[in-house]
Amino acid sequence: MCSSDLMEIQEKLHLTMGRKRKKLAIGVHDFKELKPPFTYKAVAPDSLKFIPLGHFKELDLAEILEKHEKGQEYSWVLEGKDKYPIIQDSEGKVLSFPPIINGTYTTVTENTENIFLDMTGTDLDTLKTALNILTTMLAERGGR
Repeated sequence: MCSSDLMEIQEKLHLTMGRKRKKLAIGVHDFKELKPPFTYKAVAPDSLKFIPLGHFKELDLAEILEKHEKGQEYSWVLEGKDKYPIIQDSEGKVLSFPPIINGTYTTVTENTENIFLDMTGTDLDTLKTALNILTTMLAERGGR
């Protein structure tokens, strides 16, 4: 399966079922780069930096909301919050700043063989339905 097909479906699920990422956010990662276990936590906006997809420079979470295209587009989801969610691996590397953007270190490419999906949201039924859609789509295209 082409990685651009997966990203297209991911974005369609964000917009529709996810209500523009308010109810659902999906991160797609190259599994070979990951170091489990993972930690999902809330942090202060200026407490850590990482390189978000589409950038080459480290930014803190507040800077991502101000300077990154996806941060500007979806910052409204985190409005009024004093802490922001992140997902890190066991080495402290940031996989994702849901529902805004992933980090670059787990970027999916045409050479990616195994993926890891992180799914966060505010409605369990929406999350389960989106996961079923994604796993069925991957299975229909030869995924195991």
